[in-house]
Amino acid sequence: MANSREIHITSGCIAKTRDAVKTEIREDLVGYVLNMIPDTNIGGGGFGRIGNLIIASDYGRAQGRGVGYLHDVRGAADSWVEGLTNCERNWVTAENLSMVRYRG
Repeated sequence: MANSREIHITSGCIAKTRDAVKTEIREDLVGYVLNMIPDTNIGGGGFGRIGNLIIASDYGRAQGRGVGYLHDVRGAADSWVEGLTNCERNWVTAENLSMVRYRG
């Protein structure tokens, strides 16, 4: 049986989604995790003598890759924000053009 519920998209809905992507994903989530990366540094002999020889350089590279991935996520979120901004602008135009206007 088909869903009889009607769903309407508005420019306000698009704006809220855009703002959520910008704040909740780009700034809050990615920013929070990026700020945590320095806390994961293991300095000095943290891995022990043998561990430093075996693990330390790979660990540093893994941290660098993580930072790179987070910057990629931030870039993707920026693209989404830009795309949703364009969608909102177009949707507002469509909303305005579809309004019934009375002459009087």
